[in-house]
Amino acid sequence: MGRPPINEFERKLREDISNNLKRITKGKTQAQISELTGIPTSTLSGYFAKRSTIKEDNLEIIADKFRVDKSDIDPRYRKPDWKDLDGKLTDKHFESIKRAENAPDWATDDDVIELEEVLKSNQPMAYGGIELSKEDRERINAVIEQVFWERLKEKRES
Repeated sequence: MGRPPINEFERKLREDISNNLKRITKGKTQAQISELTGIPTSTLSGYFAKRSTIKEDNLEIIADKFRVDKSDIDPRYRKPDWKDLDGKLTDKHFESIKRAENAPDWATDDDVIELEEVLKSNQPMAYGGIELSKEDRERINAVIEQVFWERLKEKRES
């Protein structure tokens, strides 16, 4: 069974990473990059050919060896320009950002998105016909989030 097709975000990400690697490593062969970094040429080839997405440990090695920031290679590490978003962010945006920052180290971006979907499905909340306050919803969401991460970890470890 082959790999599932990648989504548009992943396709664009791989393209950006490939282009950035080519720019940063200009003049070096993949064999030379491999020798410098210790990353196998087959792995590097996947990044350059847009067949695979760079892993964080390899990203750190390449960024260190070529004396660039991780964000110069992988756009996921770019810091947002908050000035451009001034007045456009809502409390929900900040809750999502905080939730992603509080996610376990082993959690993927897809895990955080799944958690967001779970929490969205619980809105609006009421008990006995009375809508819960914002504070009560936040407390309940915190418990749901904790249980979500615990169960996901158990599932992955089994």
